[in-house]
Amino acid sequence: MQTVSPPELKTLIDHKQVILFDIRGEDEFAAEHIPGAVLLPSDQIDNNLPLIVGDKDAVFYCSSGIRTENAAPLIKKSGIGKTRILTGGINAWRDTGLPVVSGHVGSAGMSIARQVQLIVGIMILALSAWTLVGPPQIAYVTMVIGAGLAFAGLTGTCALARIVLMMPWNRTAG
Repeated sequence: MQTVSPPELKTLIDHKQVILFDIRGEDEFAAEHIPGAVLLPSDQIDNNLPLIVGDKDAVFYCSSGIRTENAAPLIKKSGIGKTRILTGGINAWRDTGLPVVSGHVGSAGMSIARQVQLIVGIMILALSAWTLVGPPQIAYVTMVIGAGLAFAGLTGTCALARIVLMMPWNRTAG
């Protein structure tokens, strides 16, 4: 799959020669994306893409380019004629001084996924330390957290992420 640099992509966008797909998660896209990009999480890439793309080129990007390279086999399998990957992802685009659409991220500037990881990590550390000095039954709480993570992974839904989204620092004004 060919690559395209941020300045080259800007030219293609200006000439309306490409459709730009952001393959990151919804919260990452909401926090920041390239103007005109369409959210298409990598797990939703399928054989219907040629109908969307038509005769234009398709450019895919993520944060740094790693996830896009990992998704390259799916992209190729979709049957789109001419596809490219943005070298360095949105990070390179932003670092080049090109414009991004910025949305709202929590007050700490973290995506919802990172906030969930931080909370779960702190909970497991605290509970593990507590089992060393407290009652051994506290280990059951750690097992419940593990079960919740397994359920989130199996179903693609995360109750903790929904709770974190309701926190005041993650709410948009208005």
